[in-house]
Amino acid sequence: MTNKSVAGSSSSSSPVRRKTVSVFVPNYNYARYLEGRLGTIFSQQHPIHEILVLDDASTDESVRYIEDIFERNRRDFVLAENKKNAGNIFSQWLWAAEQCEGDLIWIAEADDLSSPNFLASLAPFFDDDALTFAFCDSTKIDANGTIIQDSYKPYYEIIGAEALTRNLSMKGIDFLLNFLLIKNVVMNVSSVLWRRRDLITALRSAHTELEEYRLAGDWRIYIEACLGGGNVAYTSEVLNAHRRHEGSVTGTTQHSRHLQEIRAIHTMLCRRLGDFAREDMAHYRRELALHFGLNVL
Repeated sequence: MTNKSVAGSSSSSSPVRRKTVSVFVPNYNYARYLEGRLGTIFSQQHPIHEILVLDDASTDESVRYIEDIFERNRRDFVLAENKKNAGNIFSQWLWAAEQCEGDLIWIAEADDLSSPNFLASLAPFFDDDALTFAFCDSTKIDANGTIIQDSYKPYYEIIGAEALTRNLSMKGIDFLLNFLLIKNVVMNVSSVLWRRRDLITALRSAHTELEEYRLAGDWRIYIEACLGGGNVAYTSEVLNAHRRHEGSVTGTTQHSRHLQEIRAIHTMLCRRLGDFAREDMAHYRRELALHFGLNVL
């Protein structure tokens, strides 16, 4: 991995905030989306302490686009280039969290978009010194930016009619038991703002397991963070656009792996918290298997 700092003129000064924010942008072959993504980072109404971009050995012209966009916008950033594809996004998240300096960290995936109010809406939750992470609702967009779904609230309704329809802040263990135990409701890491030290702790704690996950590892990290004893906050505002690519999780092999990873997480949760939700977990897997056209796991 090579690092290089690329400097432009700093943006106009902003009021001092108690918590500083570092933004990490992981990229692999998303050159076509970088202008839009970086634009939504530059337009944030909350001040940004630093921007770190990691290009994971892209084979398109991503690096050239990244450098050009920052130069044209006269923004400072640090660019890190992997010469060989790392193959594990979670090791990249840990590396970035350890490199960044801010109190808070936003993992802003290179193909997603955000509202200018994203940071300004989530950062105040961290006035609670016990808060581990905060997240928002998202729209779902396709590869061309067309809105597929206005909100993930219909997905949340599977948990309960009023699930995640309003802002909340609660103990992480309560969030886990009420919302995160059966399925992942934090649908996109770009919708999350983390306390950096807690993200590092969760990634390190789950490190050996994360090597086995390709599709449900983010859920595993949210669970680990909730088990760590901190609090979780949510805003029902739609402040993030989650891009879903056709074929990103399709085919029997991928669906089968997804079910296997969900089962592994359910098994881990039963081991650590008890078997009280085992039947609900099994019911969810049966429904998902039916949807995928697979045998029950």
